[in-house]
Amino acid sequence: MTQDSQMPVREGVVEAGPRSGHILVCSLNFDARPEGINTGRLVRALLDAGHRVTVVCGREKSRCDFEHPRFTLHAVKIGLRHPQWLWRLIARLRGDIGGHHYLWTRRVAKLDLSEVPDVVYGRAWPPSSLIGADALARRYNKPLWLHFSDPFPPPPQTQEDPLVMPWLRKMVARAAGVTVTNQQAADYQMQFFDAQPAGGARIIGHIAPPERRFGPSLHSDAFVYIGAFSPSRPPDALVAGFAEYRKTAPAARIHCVGTRPNRILPVAEQFGVLEAVRVEPYTDNVSLWQEKASVLLAVDWLAGTPVYLLTKVIEALQVDRPLLLLTQPGSPGEALARQCEDTVVCVTTTEPGAVAEGFRRAAAMANTAGNYDRRRAVMAPFAAQQIAAQCAQTLLNKTGS
Repeated sequence: MTQDSQMPVREGVVEAGPRSGHILVCSLNFDARPEGINTGRLVRALLDAGHRVTVVCGREKSRCDFEHPRFTLHAVKIGLRHPQWLWRLIARLRGDIGGHHYLWTRRVAKLDLSEVPDVVYGRAWPPSSLIGADALARRYNKPLWLHFSDPFPPPPQTQEDPLVMPWLRKMVARAAGVTVTNQQAADYQMQFFDAQPAGGARIIGHIAPPERRFGPSLHSDAFVYIGAFSPSRPPDALVAGFAEYRKTAPAARIHCVGTRPNRILPVAEQFGVLEAVRVEPYTDNVSLWQEKASVLLAVDWLAGTPVYLLTKVIEALQVDRPLLLLTQPGSPGEALARQCEDTVVCVTTTEPGAVAEGFRRAAAMANTAGNYDRRRAVMAPFAAQQIAAQCAQTLLNKTGS
């Protein structure tokens, strides 16, 4: 069932089981962009487990075509975001929390819910998702849980945002608890909060997509990077190592899928490999490029406290392709990769020679079914059924369910 999105209502409501609950998930993105895709997987897993789920999302940043008998979608218009200074000023004058999507959070706060949930679960990033969740939890007097998919402030930045942290601390203090994706992130995140929520910080990991077996790749030396680069996660170390690797493998190519050209092509030109780095269009069907790849690539944050466990690493470990991961020593990604050393090369330095050796080792890995069978045990904790059970137990036990 859907509201605000002009979607048809499916007839025949299936009653949830006696131990089930009703969870409202507030996330600006749903079924689109990394956070929205992760949220979509969690919602489906909770529905499969027998729970009722309501999602409040931003209409312009979500896919709104999912239907289920126990699912309600409020796709709320986001509207204007700029100029930010104006919205911050209006929020201050009204005594509201600001945020980058002020009009959206105002609309979310006024939502009339036909069915009141047992608990409200705000999933960020961005922080607007938390603001909306906090408003709904207070309006309907329900427990509030907050999920930080990325810590705040995000390392390597450690300078607190003076406009965000004061209200974020207050929100966390009145929340039932906080969830994060791994223990390192929990340790990092909670040090920024003066008052700890009653439920503390709990681990709710990413849900892995279904396993895919493509068989041997039809392409050799086809390295595929899926996603974006950013100032915090630049491509320089990867490209420098690739340039060194191409001295002995001149046919090698990197395909960057959905990457902004201005993030990668100037770096490729700087290292003399512009003709070997290709920018491919964004696609929702990343399995097409996973199948074409001889090796998948992932670049973690290479500065600051190592707290991230990238969604793309989880996704890459669900297909039968070698993975080359650049990360920091001691990162959650390294810990996971080290359990799959027969199919994953983990490089924990930016030195070009070491990265080039990583390319060589990954390209030479035997693509045999037995190697990938061993990944299944490693990836079991990321299975949808297990994560949904952890999430429901965490959220609903605090409501007396």
